[in-house]
Amino acid sequence: MSAYVIVQGRIDDRERFDAYRVAANPTVEAHGGRLLGIGDPSEVLEGEQADLPRLVLIEFPSLDAAKRWYASAEYQAVRQLRRVSSESRFLLVEGD
Repeated sequence: MSAYVIVQGRIDDRERFDAYRVAANPTVEAHGGRLLGIGDPSEVLEGEQADLPRLVLIEFPSLDAAKRWYASAEYQAVRQLRRVSSESRFLLVEGD
C-alpha cells in the first residue's frame, strides 16, 4: 500500500535550499519515492493559508519505505541543509 510524505514549508535561503534539494532528491529515488507535486505557494481552496505556504507531495511504495528514507543515513546527511535554509513540517499518511 502506498504512502505519502506531505511537506509544508517556507524557504528562507534559496541558495542553501537549492543545495538541499539537489542532494535530497536522489535519496528519495533510492527508496522508491517519487515527487508528485510542489505548490509554492499552494492554493487554498478553503480555510486559512498555513504559516508554511509551500506544499510538497512525495509518494513511496509503503509506509516502511517512507520511514526508511527519512531515517536513512543518506537523507540524514543532507537534512541539516534544509533546517538552516527553511522552516518545515513533515507528515506521513497511508494511501489506499
